[in-house]
Amino acid sequence: NILIIKNKNKKQQPPQKQSNHKIIPSPKEHSPRMKYSTFFALSLLFNSSFAHDDFDTSFMNCWGATSILRRVPLECYKQWREETGYWIGELTLYQADGSPYETSSFNYPYDSYKGFITGSIDGLSYRQRNVFLYPPQTEEKCALDNSVTGVQGTCGVNGNSRIFSADQTASATDRYGTISGEMPGGISTSTTLVGDESGLLYQVFIEGELSQSQLTTLTEDPEGNNIFRTRTAQGFVFGRSAYASFYRERRVTEEEFYNEMNATLQEYNILDSDACTTNGFGGFATGYEGGFDDCKTHLEESFTL
Repeated sequence: NILIIKNKNKKQQPPQKQSNHKIIPSPKEHSPRMKYSTFFALSLLFNSSFAHDDFDTSFMNCWGATSILRRVPLECYKQWREETGYWIGELTLYQADGSPYETSSFNYPYDSYKGFITGSIDGLSYRQRNVFLYPPQTEEKCALDNSVTGVQGTCGVNGNSRIFSADQTASATDRYGTISGEMPGGISTSTTLVGDESGLLYQVFIEGELSQSQLTTLTEDPEGNNIFRTRTAQGFVFGRSAYASFYRERRVTEEEFYNEMNATLQEYNILDSDACTTNGFGGFATGYEGGFDDCKTHLEESFTL
């Protein structure tokens, strides 16, 4: 409660001069009938724009009581609803000079590999789990460096994998669909909605310095039967460009998703001991022994929010 104290010594203001201009009432002065009409029109607008399965995207649920704080459930935003589900991607990662990325710490091709990504939303939170599968290194590269990740694979014969995790939620200061998260090592992340209900900007900061800036664009075919996601990430080290990614992804059914992941594990000749046992930082993925089932367990974590 706020205590208001009136100033008794305040001088009376002289009467205002009459004006011939028509006075337009402020929103607070609108009649109850006008308020209801405005509310009804907005309800129709938002109900038509945000129709979605089993979530109540009515005007009141999305923009009514919570609109003061602007902490609206992610289900109310088209971008976040389309981010959910199962995604298969054709992935490419480039170095700063534009050539395919190379690193001695993970000696596998980055010019063409595959991503299997799941995502889900619940209230103010988003969760994503990734499995990236890499084909065997080329013979030419193995002649220069035959190192492998794991203890049983052979350079040029066996591919490998990495898993990634991301959890974000709307903090007390996040607004209008923005969410954020924290990772070990002073890493913070933030995702902001951009564009005309078609884009998201994901950024990563390490101890306050921008490390990655990724734009996601969501599109669909003319019939509206297929949804596509294009992601391009720019990486920085001390402010200088270090790498860039180009991910082309499509949303698929759960059955198609796991059938293609299993086929890719076999095509790339990835050993069970190397399937989903290495995390995105190059360390051992705790709790996984390796194989298709462990990859699936990791990916299904997205839906346990």
